[in-house]
Amino acid sequence: MCARDAVHAYGMRISHGMPESSYGVCPIDLTPSGNPSRLALIYIITLCITSMSFIIIAMVVSLSVLVGSALAVALIYKYVLSPSLFSPLSKIPAAHPTARISSAWITWIRYTFTELRTIHDAHARLGPVILLGPNEVSVNCVKGGIQSIYSGGFEKHEWYNNMFTNFGYE
Repeated sequence: MCARDAVHAYGMRISHGMPESSYGVCPIDLTPSGNPSRLALIYIITLCITSMSFIIIAMVVSLSVLVGSALAVALIYKYVLSPSLFSPLSKIPAAHPTARISSAWITWIRYTFTELRTIHDAHARLGPVILLGPNEVSVNCVKGGIQSIYSGGFEKHEWYNNMFTNFGYE
């Protein structure tokens, strides 16, 4: 039902002072034709449509806030809680307080060329196995450490096979 049909259905008059279709809107004379409750009906309908639009806007905004909050909680769980509490590496002492969630500190240490001294000091303080980043561990013992890693049982990058094949070892 178009606006003109709705106006005729409620008994309203279309204003004849302007063309019937100016910019696609029929100008309506808001004086009721015979029944004063029609103006109140139009006012109530307009008020309902306006309040419904505010309700829809509020729902969209609250949905956006809800989705944003859920995304923030998921990111905090994935990048902070999971590596710190639930990862198998969480039992290894960290060389830096941020080592469980970021490799930025060890990257900076490498950039400033103080990696060997820093890692040696961390091993002296914390023991033979330390955590340098979320997925990086430093091992500083032969028995029970380096020997068990290189003798088998751990996945190695293909670089190791290529490197040692060049020297005649496999």
